[in-house]
Amino acid sequence: KEGIRKKRIATRMMRSGYNDFMKRFTIIIVLLLSLFGIADLFKPGFYSSHDGLGHVIRMEEFYQAFNDGQIPVRWSKRLYFGYGYPFFNFNYPSIYYFGVPLMKIGLSAADAMKAEMMLTFVASGGLMFLYLRRKVRWQVAVLGAALYLYAPYRMSNIYVRGSVAEAMAFIFPPLLLWGAESLDNIRSVLWLSLVISLMGISHNISTLLLSAFFFGYLGFLSLVKKSLWPVAKGSLAFGLGILMAAFFIVPDLYEKQWTCL
Repeated sequence: KEGIRKKRIATRMMRSGYNDFMKRFTIIIVLLLSLFGIADLFKPGFYSSHDGLGHVIRMEEFYQAFNDGQIPVRWSKRLYFGYGYPFFNFNYPSIYYFGVPLMKIGLSAADAMKAEMMLTFVASGGLMFLYLRRKVRWQVAVLGAALYLYAPYRMSNIYVRGSVAEAMAFIFPPLLLWGAESLDNIRSVLWLSLVISLMGISHNISTLLLSAFFFGYLGFLSLVKKSLWPVAKGSLAFGLGILMAAFFIVPDLYEKQWTCL
């Protein structure tokens, strides 16, 4: 009996040690899991896709305009057969701003775009895991992050459509959920407003969809807590975020009257 008792204690200790190890290092597992989805992006050159080559060309133009001293960048001087036009007044600029330092360290425009897709893909899985880990067991959180990473639409976004900006937009849902649930003080409001400002300059359509999702979730939290504070604080964060992104949003909305699609 004593031997059986010791064996049971040893088994419990092993399980406890295993669970502690997994709780601490599952984020690494999620990050490693995400590498399978971006493995083909490590191949040299750029691949054929719907929008990818267009992003590469625009990244080169944006980098040239930035080096010319345009801050914020609005005008592309070489596109449209060399006549130039204000493309970046209307096209979400965050992927190009993030691409500038990558090109500064020596990456080509094509490699900068691929690097952004890699980094945001990995980050989206890690952020979703960290959000879910606050609510469920680590095993379930890993499964949720894996499903979020490998939803067919995401693979289509990267390898078929080549939509760098829309691929980047997937970092925002877990951040919005996390931020909406953590509106306890002014620091959390400011942090969420920064997330919203980045979302506002990252992908126009995703911003509209995620804004509706965000306010819907705020409404849900208000019903659960029987208080309007989640909606009030979330609305304040949203307003501040839009103000920070106004350098792009205001010209985009105002000057569309002079465009014809």
